Amino acid sequence: MTDFVPYVRWSCLTLVLAFSHSAVAAESVSLDKALSGLAGDIAAALPRFGAESLAVGTFTAPPQLVASGGAGIANQLTGHLEKAGVLIARRANVGLRGRFSLGKTARGQATATITGELVDNSDRTLLSFSRQVESESDIASITGLTFEVEADAPIKQRSEEIVATVDNPTTHLDGTVVRARDGSPYGIELLVKDPGGSFSPRPGVLDDGLAFVDIAVNDIYRIRLINDTDYDAAALVTIDGLSIFAFSDHPEYKHFIIPAESSGTIRGWHKTNQKVNEFHVKDYADSAAAQRLIDSSQVGTITVSFSAAWPLDGDPPPDEPGRVRGPDGKRATAVGRTVESVSAEVKREVGRLRAAVSLRYDKPAE
Repeated sequence: MTDFVPYVRWSCLTLVLAFSHSAVAAESVSLDKALSGLAGDIAAALPRFGAESLAVGTFTAPPQLVASGGAGIANQLTGHLEKAGVLIARRANVGLRGRFSLGKTARGQATATITGELVDNSDRTLLSFSRQVESESDIASITGLTFEVEADAPIKQRSEEIVATVDNPTTHLDGTVVRARDGSPYGIELLVKDPGGSFSPRPGVLDDGLAFVDIAVNDIYRIRLINDTDYDAAALVTIDGLSIFAFSDHPEYKHFIIPAESSGTIRGWHKTNQKVNEFHVKDYADSAAAQRLIDSSQVGTITVSFSAAWPLDGDPPPDEPGRVRGPDGKRATAVGRTVESVSAEVKREVGRLRAAVSLRYDKPAE
C-alpha cells in the first residue's frame, strides 16, 4: 500500500472525452458545463432586477436520496458566477435556491436535473431555471449513490442499473472496506488517527443500504482507495460535495491514479504535489464546507467514482467501449494542518465510469 497516488490533469481528461469516447453521450453534458452556462444566464439577468449581489442558498434533493451533492453544486456554481463578475454575499437583495433529482431522459439515459429560481426579499420568483447533467461520474458525486456497472454495457442498461440503486442498493461491507457490491474490485476504507498517532481502519455499518462510519469531532482521517483489477484506475473523489482539489494550487487536477492490483491512501485535501491539508472533522461552522458558504444539512458524504485508466500511448482494457489508443450538531471535514504527501503528475486516458462508492460519516439523528 502506498501513501500517495499521482494525478491526472484536467486538460488530459478533456481530450479523452472529446476524442476517445465521443460516442458516449452520457459524458456530453457535465455538471461543470451545465453550471457554466447557467452562471452566464444569471449574470446577464441580474441587472434587470437591480441586483448588486447574489446570495447562493441551498440545493436540496428528495429526502430518500440522502444526497449531499447540493454542496458541490452550490460551490461550483458560485465559482462560475464569480468568474462571470457576480458579487456573492450572504446578504443580498436577490437570492438563489435550487433542487436536484435523479431520473432518466426520454431516450432512457440517467440524468440529474438541477432546477431552481432567483427570488427577491419577499420570496417572489424573478427567474426560474432548469439544467440537465448526463455525466455518469457527476451523477454519482451529486447523488452519493453506490453502484457498479459494466463498462461495455449499453447506455440504457447502465442508466437503468444506476437509477435502480436508489430503491435497491447493492452496497457491501468487506470487513472495513466499502464496495459497490459483493465481489467488486473497487473499494474505499477510512483510516482514523488514534491517540498514539497511527492510522487504523474504522469499521462501518450498513443502514438501509447506505454505508456509515462513526467519526467524532476532532478525528483526523485518511481515505484508502482499493483497485483489485489488472489495470490502473482513475478515482474522482468528493467530500461534503467538494472536490478533493477544491483548495489545491492545481484546480485543474481531477483524478487520482491507483495502479493495478494495489491501493493508495489520500492523506488530505490536495494543496501541492508535496503537501496536503489533513482531513480534520470539525463542527460544521469550522468546516471546509462552511468556508464555501455551503448549507450544513448537506455534509457528511465521501464519494469515489472509479474508471479505468491507461497511458496515452497504451492500450485500454479489452472491455472499454470506443477503444482507441491514445449548524445543528453536524460534523463536516475541515482543512487541517499541512503535512507532507509527495505525489507526481501523470497523463492518462480515462474510460467510462465502472463503479461509484459512497460512505457517510455524519449519520442523521434517529
